[in-house]
Amino acid sequence: MNEPTVTIAIPHHGGWRHLQHLLPSLAELDARGPVAQTLVVDNASTDGSRDFIRNHHPWVRILELPENRFFAGALNECARSATTPWLAFLNNDMHVEPTWLLEALAVAEEHDCVCVSSQILDWDGSATQFCGGTINLEGKGFQWTERDKDPNQERDLLFACGGAMLVKRDIFLEIGGFDSDYEMLFEDVDLGWRLNLAGYGVRYAPRSKVFHRGHASLSEVDYARKAIYYERNSLATVYKNLEGRYLDPLLPLLSQRSLDRVRALSDASPDGYATLNGIQVFWSNLDMWRLKRDNVQARRKVPDSEIPGLFTDLLTEPWGYTTEHRERVSECKPGLDDIAKTLDVCSCVNLS
Repeated sequence: MNEPTVTIAIPHHGGWRHLQHLLPSLAELDARGPVAQTLVVDNASTDGSRDFIRNHHPWVRILELPENRFFAGALNECARSATTPWLAFLNNDMHVEPTWLLEALAVAEEHDCVCVSSQILDWDGSATQFCGGTINLEGKGFQWTERDKDPNQERDLLFACGGAMLVKRDIFLEIGGFDSDYEMLFEDVDLGWRLNLAGYGVRYAPRSKVFHRGHASLSEVDYARKAIYYERNSLATVYKNLEGRYLDPLLPLLSQRSLDRVRALSDASPDGYATLNGIQVFWSNLDMWRLKRDNVQARRKVPDSEIPGLFTDLLTEPWGYTTEHRERVSECKPGLDDIAKTLDVCSCVNLS
């Protein structure tokens, strides 16, 4: 048998029921595709997941971690231990089409790009959950669906969704992999921006299809903890990656908009406090983020004005974790001067 060229890595922390759908679908991958090995990166699960895999899917390798290193840390550990030239990352609450991997690699080879994102559909395939995405000025990620873009059209992307992506292992490691300090959420946005500014392309492969339950794992995390990831990680993404000439005038505005969001949620206790806590976690570790920023900017080869999808159409779009959050934040809009300042920054970047 030929040596594997792709390691399919699945971060996992309990919930073996998800694997009942994913692993059988991987066993049925199209034989015309690359030779792949499947690796479940187990974040110290305690629900019998490892026994389930060994008993029912002995062809699947398990990388047992001594503690929960979350999404980013688990996949970084996989990248360091793997020997294949390609890595394919999958959430555990998915199942895939037989041609998923074949189509992803075909796009990577045709366009000579180092990172490819699959099309993510809902569980029954009736709607597209991801065919690309963008961020607002606060670094909050927005996924494109069929309401935003043609899901059947290939395109260059700002980022690939970490739940279903293919990436060259050496390049992934070269730029530092996922930021393990993110733990989870927006680490794929950050990775995509870093890949783009370092001169590597990210491409959307519409015929590479996976089916997703929709935040089945994330729903088990309480909002107080998710707020840290949503607030800290989005601010860190902008701080680390945005060019200095745009970051300097934008930082005061980011601070103001963060506080506006806290005020908007303050009577939705304890959500306002959780949001504030996430913002404080970012600012209290600014020295760490500054060192990361220096490293990222030292690799820059491409100006932000040439990065596809950066801020597209959503410069000042309010973001909310729930519909109620979004409505509250939308009612707490910044003043006209702040909006003008925001648009001035973006017109300089020339991102329309």
